[in-house]
Amino acid sequence: MFGYVKPFKDQLKVCEYETYKAAYCTLCKRMGKKYGHIARMTLSYDFTFLAIIMLAMHETDPQYKRKGCVYNPFKKCVYISDKDDVFDLVSAAPVSSVYAKIVDNIEDSKGLKKFRYRVFKAIFSRKYEKSIKLFPDIAKTMLDMVNYQIKVEKKENVGMDEAAEPTAAAMKQLFSLCTDNEIQGRILAQIGYCIGKWIYLIDAVEDIDEDIKSGNFNPLKNSSVESAVMTMNVCAAEAGNALELLEIKRFGGILRNIIYIGLIETGGKAVCGRKEAKE
Repeated sequence: MFGYVKPFKDQLKVCEYETYKAAYCTLCKRMGKKYGHIARMTLSYDFTFLAIIMLAMHETDPQYKRKGCVYNPFKKCVYISDKDDVFDLVSAAPVSSVYAKIVDNIEDSKGLKKFRYRVFKAIFSRKYEKSIKLFPDIAKTMLDMVNYQIKVEKKENVGMDEAAEPTAAAMKQLFSLCTDNEIQGRILAQIGYCIGKWIYLIDAVEDIDEDIKSGNFNPLKNSSVESAVMTMNVCAAEAGNALELLEIKRFGGILRNIIYIGLIETGGKAVCGRKEAKE
């Protein structure tokens, strides 16, 4: 959705980083095959994290092949050659979420910026329609999130927890769709909820100064960056607790790196970047 949920590379093993890159490149390739070249631009670390979780729970180990990169014909990339069920499902999520984000941005923006988002909406409409046909539950989840968000933002004095609820609820639903096991589904739903809330809050932290100038909605106007960061850290901790209950068969090191280290590092950089911009 926004590309914040990523590993801290310095503390990944080389083999773990290569596995993560393979998942990222495979998702990129699958999105291009299913939704066209432009759809690849919607790829984010957030959904690579979802793909890694699904691969970690899969009954069999992924198989790998080295092929040319679509963006660099002189480069060879490692791709996961099977697990089409994983990458077909996950590839629908970025397309649906970006379309939903565009709809939300149209509601929030004015003037030329609003016009640009309307152009983007026209470009992505057909891709979104295809995602509806292939994975209607995912498409509906993302559009419901936007409609819910629009209602919340029209209220007065909205707190950050209430403002983050649509994104958290959408990610909860999305993650729960990734398994047929009821117990594991509930655990995934908890991870998704915490990650979704964390994503919304870090985006609010990064945008707060610009939103104050432009008059756009931001729940931190009624709260503070410090309280948002505290809540983000709680979300990361709760996501980690849920991860330990998940029946994963592989890639535990990558997932723990993302949740225990990556979220904290990314959150810290967002706060530091905001301070540096002010100085």
